[in-house]
Amino acid sequence: MSERALSEREGSQRERGATTVVRPEGRGPDHREERAQGNLMAFLRTLGERPDLLDEMKVRGKDEVIAAAAALGFPFTAAEFDRLVWDLEGRLADRRGEAFDAHFPLWRTLWGRHYLEVIAVDLLPSLTETGLR
Repeated sequence: MSERALSEREGSQRERGATTVVRPEGRGPDHREERAQGNLMAFLRTLGERPDLLDEMKVRGKDEVIAAAAALGFPFTAAEFDRLVWDLEGRLADRRGEAFDAHFPLWRTLWGRHYLEVIAVDLLPSLTETGLR
């Protein structure tokens, strides 16, 4: 959309009494990341509460899991998933006073399990227990 069209659109919104101008991507504050984080956390909690869904999702590839999450009403991207989960793991290690490295104790729970399962069943409850989420 051109700058002129945006300006005309914003002006017409003000004339109709709109108090907030809706801006397209890249113009003004973007709350997409916040929504994506909320969606990811809600999706992971859902997996933790629904073993049937977790069993179905844990054997799928990341793209399939992300598509299924979106179909369930929890859209987020692979990059958003990576950023949030990595951040949560690091914050948990910090809160526990543990190094977030190859020896992080959470990694030991991965043996013989799927990563998505560890996140939903181990990481999220640990975050709740420590008050991080």
